[in-house]
Order: sequence, then structure tokens, then C-alpha cells
Amino acid sequence: MRSFIPNLLTSLNLLCGVVGIVLTFNQGLTEAFYLILLAAVFDFFDGFAARMLKVNSDLGKELDSLADMVTFGVLPGMMLFQYISISQGNYFTPIYARTNIDLAISFIGFLVPIFSALRLAKFNIDTNQTHHFLGLPTPANAILIGSLGFIMEIQFNINYYVPLANEQLSAVTRLNYWGRFEFYTVLGFFETNFHLILAVVLSSLLVSRIPLFSLKLKSLKFKENKLVFSYLIFLLAIILLNFLPYFVPIKRWIPIWVSLDFLLIPLAIVFYIIFSLIGFRSFNHEVQS
Repeated sequence: MRSFIPNLLTSLNLLCGVVGIVLTFNQGLTEAFYLILLAAVFDFFDGFAARMLKVNSDLGKELDSLADMVTFGVLPGMMLFQYISISQGNYFTPIYARTNIDLAISFIGFLVPIFSALRLAKFNIDTNQTHHFLGLPTPANAILIGSLGFIMEIQFNINYYVPLANEQLSAVTRLNYWGRFEFYTVLGFFETNFHLILAVVLSSLLVSRIPLFSLKLKSLKFKENKLVFSYLIFLLAIILLNFLPYFVPIKRWIPIWVSLDFLLIPLAIVFYIIFSLIGFRSFNHEVQS
């Protein structure tokens, strides 16, 4: 029964991925993102439960990789496919009615599942990734990709499935009193090239040799987890500053102040990469000194 608990959590992770794929093809990109977040929780606690119950097994490790492949590999790839289809104005066009060129461009989103598989396979056989990662972890990659549709619908209150022409977007901008930042962010999310570049960059990061720190704490001592605590403190400060205008009229004093709101989700992944690069470079410099 003890070994059943971690495997159950891993299976729930897999269930989230399968249901998320179904939702992605039924105008449920936001709901699919919620499932990615829920799956990330299951993914964290299945390993935690296995360590606490002392039931680590080869079966659990293989099941975990297979579940991650579906939820954090296939699902974000499907979402990217849909993002590209939306940007082309093809979301409601049946597959057989699309041009071969449009389909080929949309299929670039499937680079993510391919490189996620390579990343997970390398992780399984690499003994150097016990305390840190080499390359972007698949859950972080999936959260970044999944957040885009969520941001468009929840933060900007736009029907992401119907691309807006420039004139329509300008009218929405005036209606919502948006500034240039909001206008160009929404415009960028409707651009095919943005999603194509994102697919290539994230796929490259998945299999890169860039060292990224693990968020698992060795202990509660700051000295032993300087990088993790520094990142979390920085992230908390950014979140507090982001929501400050809701409580203090800071825009009256600083007119150019921009509230990122849920854009902090993908930015948190970017900050994670930056902190890892700075942290490991500092560590290597200390060792050489």
C-alpha cells in the first residue's frame, strides 16, 4: 500500500495530461493550463511521498517519466500547435481544409514533445543531475507555454481563438485604456513568428547543457540553499511590486509603471534561468579562486 501512494499521484499527473489534451482541442486552453499546474503539484508530491515512505523503485521512476512525457511534453506541444493555428486564423478550420504550408508551420509546435522526450531520456541516464538540472525541466517549460492562452483570456479578457485585426485591437485598446505595453503584448501573442521562435528556443533549452538549480531544499538553512532562497525572495518582491498599484496610487507618482499581473508566470521561468546562470557562474568562480 505504501508503494501505491506515489504511483497513484503519478497516475493523477498523467490523467491531468490526457484530459488537458482533450481540452486543448475543445477551446479549453485555460482549463488545460490549470491541469498543468495541478499536474506539477502531483509531480512534486509523488517524489516527496516516495522519499518519505522510503519506497523508491524503478517502476515509479519509469512511470514518472512516462507521465511527465504526456503532461509536460505532449500537452504543451499540442497547445503550441493550437497557438500557431490561432495566429494563422485556422483554429476553426478542419485539418483537411488547411493548406500544406499552414499545416507544416503548425507542426513546428511538435518540436516540444520531441525534445521533451530527449530531455527526459537524458535525465534518466545522467547521474550528474541529482542536485541540479542540465537543461530546462519539462514542468517549467509546460507552465511557460500553457500560461500564454491563460494570460490572453484571464488577464486581457480576449477571445484567444479569434485573432484580432489591427483595427479591432486598437479599438479594444482604447476601450480598456491600455498603454503600448498591453497593446504590443497582445499583438505579439497573435503573431505566428512569436510562437515559432518560442518553440525553437524552448526546445533548445530542454536539451541544453545549461545548469539549472533544483527547487528542492536540502535543509532550511539559508547557507545551504542560497540560490533557491535568493530566487524565491526576488520573486516574492517582484510579485509584491506588481500588485502594489492595487493598494497604492503609485501610477500617479510613476506614470510609466507597468503592472505585469499574470505575465509574471512566464517571467518567473525566465528569472529562474537567469538566476541559475548567475548562481552557477558565481559558484564556479569561487571554486576556481
